[in-house]
Amino acid sequence: MASEDPVQVSIGDLAVVRLKEARRLRGWSTTQLAEHLNAAGAPRLTANVLQNLEAGRRLQAILVEELLILAFVLGVPGEFFLTPRDGERLRLLPGVAPEREQFLAWLRGQQPLAGVDPERYRDVAAAVLPPTGSTVDVELREQVVKMATAAFDVFVADSEQIAEQIAGKTREQVRQLLTELKTFVVSGASADDLTAQLDRYLNDLPR
Repeated sequence: MASEDPVQVSIGDLAVVRLKEARRLRGWSTTQLAEHLNAAGAPRLTANVLQNLEAGRRLQAILVEELLILAFVLGVPGEFFLTPRDGERLRLLPGVAPEREQFLAWLRGQQPLAGVDPERYRDVAAAVLPPTGSTVDVELREQVVKMATAAFDVFVADSEQIAEQIAGKTREQVRQLLTELKTFVVSGASADDLTAQLDRYLNDLPR
C-alpha cells in the first residue's frame, strides 16, 4: 500500500495549532495565558485576541514578534511554533514545502534549501549564527580560549624547569629509599622483615 502524501500547512495555520498545544501543555485557558502575557509586559495579547487567533477569526496573520513573546511566556523553544508535526510539511511558497528535517536544517543555518544560493547561505550563516550545537556565550567562549592559550604558553615556557623539579624530587625519593633499605639490612633484619619492608615501599608508590 502506497504511503499517503504529507499534508502541507501554512505558517499561520501551523503556528495556531502549536499555540493551542503549548497552552494546553501548561494547563492554561486563554484567559490565564492572557494574564501571564500581561504580567510579562504584553498586554495587547488579550484573551479575546488569543481566542480569535485560535479560532481563525483574526484577519491579520500571527506576527513573528507575537510568536517569540508566546514562546517565552509559554516556556517553549521559538521554533516549536514552526516545526511541522509528523506527516506534515510547512509550505513556505507554492511548490516549496521541504521535509521537516530539511526545513529545520535550513532554519538553523545548517543546510540551504533547493533554489537557495548555497555559497551565500553558508557565508551569511557562518557570519551571523553561532556554531552548531553551541550554547556558550561568544564573549565567554573567547575569554576561556584566551585563558587556556595563556596557560599553555606558560606551561611550555616552564616545561624544562618543571621537568628538572620532578627529576630532582624523584632522585631525592630514591636516595631516601636506598638509605632506609641500607639501614634496615645493616640492622640484621631477617629476610621476612626485609620483604615486608619492601612491600610497604611498593604499596606507597603511586599507581
